[in-house]
Amino acid sequence: MALVAIMLALVALPLMQNAAAVPTGWNGSRLSSTISPQQTSTAVDVNGKVHLLGVDYNNGIHLVYADDVSGSWSAAYTIDVCAGTPPSIVTDSNGHSHVLYLQQNQSLMYATNAGGSWVNRTIFTNPVGFYYGFSIAVDHNNKVHIAFTPALSNMVKHSTNAGGSWTIENVTSGSNVESRPALAVDSNNKVHIACLSSGTNNGLVYHENTTGTWTATVVNSSLNIEFICMCLDHNDKAHIGFMTAYSTIRYSTNAGGSWQNDTVSTIPVANSDIQFDSPPNIVVDSSNNPKISYFNTTGDLAYFVEVASKSGSTWTITRLGPGLSQSMAISPTDKLFVAYDGWSTTSGFILDSTGVITPGTFGSGASGSPPGPVTAVTATGGESKVTIAWSAPTTGGVAISVIIYRSTTNSMPSSPLITVAVSPGHYVDNSAEDNQTYYYWLVSTNSFGNGPAVATGAVTAGAASAPLYGDNTALIIGLIVLIIVVFLVLAIIRRRRRKQ
Repeated sequence: MALVAIMLALVALPLMQNAAAVPTGWNGSRLSSTISPQQTSTAVDVNGKVHLLGVDYNNGIHLVYADDVSGSWSAAYTIDVCAGTPPSIVTDSNGHSHVLYLQQNQSLMYATNAGGSWVNRTIFTNPVGFYYGFSIAVDHNNKVHIAFTPALSNMVKHSTNAGGSWTIENVTSGSNVESRPALAVDSNNKVHIACLSSGTNNGLVYHENTTGTWTATVVNSSLNIEFICMCLDHNDKAHIGFMTAYSTIRYSTNAGGSWQNDTVSTIPVANSDIQFDSPPNIVVDSSNNPKISYFNTTGDLAYFVEVASKSGSTWTITRLGPGLSQSMAISPTDKLFVAYDGWSTTSGFILDSTGVITPGTFGSGASGSPPGPVTAVTATGGESKVTIAWSAPTTGGVAISVIIYRSTTNSMPSSPLITVAVSPGHYVDNSAEDNQTYYYWLVSTNSFGNGPAVATGAVTAGAASAPLYGDNTALIIGLIVLIIVVFLVLAIIRRRRRKQ
């Protein structure tokens, strides 16, 4: 009987590990036993589909992405080699993903699949190679807004492509030293940023540009703030979660008309270094009730993911399971999704939810390779048009489409002009204006990613066709008429001589 019990235990152990031990009302899944991300980020799109980021340390330090948009988990896509700091992902109204992360060379990078395949661009390169926090959001026009603080700058900066091209402005003013920004965008596409400040403004400071200029309000005067997260509710009121001195989760809101502060949870200090891998997250439901996810600890090597939910004046704390490096998102139907690096018997990539979780394994979809670059690229100007031609890639996976980018400067834009099929290998840009110089970039793509961009160089759309003989047309026509007249005169003279 003892042997039978041991065998049953051995059989049951993998099943226990795959079924996360979550409380009543929650569903759990171990998405991967091979990926144990020390940083995660979670987003849920308008259709309730989950988009996940994780930092995979198994083969270098890679930022990997997968979603369940198709009804099963997609193949894992490696966005980039990253620095290992916590990334951030949001989705737009079309269900496309927008990602902010730190590259290994310390460049602050933005990536999106809004054009049909993943495209990366550099937002800011800091010579010091360190950032005191960054945050990303999309507005109601699906334009991107980013807040970040490079080391030594002492300034919170705001970058956006809302005007068509990327710009960067300073939010910090005066002698203030500010960092740890958390950004949100309201229903009027106005930007709100919460950050840590010292100087004239001390503590948790709230910036907004609702009037067209940046204003600042001190929300909490504590200078022991380590991490900040923020969201706006359906009335454009702010809800801010933050950690103080690595030991307390606090909450502030102006939903009641003036700023109110709560203590949510006290966290015993075990190892402050671990805290850098798991800043808190905050969302609000359809009733504007806030929910904050974070991890708690009962001592070294004993970490637990928790979610604090507020209703009225009461906070209710739910412990999900052993883990850390958590992130949280909420669906349009108020379903919570919390991803984290599991701990102990449920180690791996864990996803817990109050909604249904897509079965399967993170990144378990069909595998393949993105294509190489398109070849034999040419661009030829014509009257009110530019014709671009190319040949299919000769390396990598099979290309399905070509994404074409256009700019009037030699800087590749973030948004594509059009996506077309690889065959027949040409595209006519009939929106080109005469006498305007353009630059084009061609990116091959398939379902597994995109190839390198290939630039055409400068090409100018032609003006209306010039006269055949240029500026000497009248003179040349006059000479032709004169020659004809001379021939006619000579012919008449010859006839007269013959008659004589």
